[in-house]
Amino acid sequence: MSKRSPMWLRKNAAIRAACKEFGISEDERRAIIYQVTRNDSLGKCRDGEIANVLDKINEIYRPQKKQGKVTNNRSNHPGDKAIQNKILALWLVLYDLGLVESNTDKALNGFIKRQLKVDTLRWVTGYQADKLIRILKTMAADRGDVDWSLDQNQPEQCVIHAQYRILVNLGQIKHADTLDIQDYAGYVTGKQRGWNHYSFQDWRDLQKNWGKWIRRVKAKHVD
Repeated sequence: MSKRSPMWLRKNAAIRAACKEFGISEDERRAIIYQVTRNDSLGKCRDGEIANVLDKINEIYRPQKKQGKVTNNRSNHPGDKAIQNKILALWLVLYDLGLVESNTDKALNGFIKRQLKVDTLRWVTGYQADKLIRILKTMAADRGDVDWSLDQNQPEQCVIHAQYRILVNLGQIKHADTLDIQDYAGYVTGKQRGWNHYSFQDWRDLQKNWGKWIRRVKAKHVD
């Protein structure tokens, strides 16, 4: 190993002191290193890279600590926010299919910890995010009967159709009724027939409404 520069040694000591100060776990530290430098350890970082790691730690933690807001705040995560939002959306899908009991950050982070050995969503790397998305989509398909091929451009509709089938199987909707899925959806959203009239928020409101219905019925069955 080549001799470290005085600057590298100072930054390394500062990073380790910051990790101790803010309670940053080893997994979180490695995630920051990877996000900033694409290295998996400080030992592989050059002078400029290790300085950037320290800057990122200070950017993420020091402003939050002053405000008393050290939380699972995605807005300060160095990763891809769109991917994080997709993971959160899929977790809500499982919740609204009645497959998980809680939609909280704590529940999701517990699931991530079991699957990836990473403490929170904000430290999931790109590769891990892809794996987690596959796991969540597979759970929705295998246990929630979501047919993702129904409309790849509008996955929300795939979820709504799965919820409808669940409600039919739970005896809440008679499949032989003259009303069909779009009529039932219209009761919730106030929209006329035709999915083309639905905005993303309409889909989300409908999913949330039917999710409450599914969980309420399943809870009665458990009792």
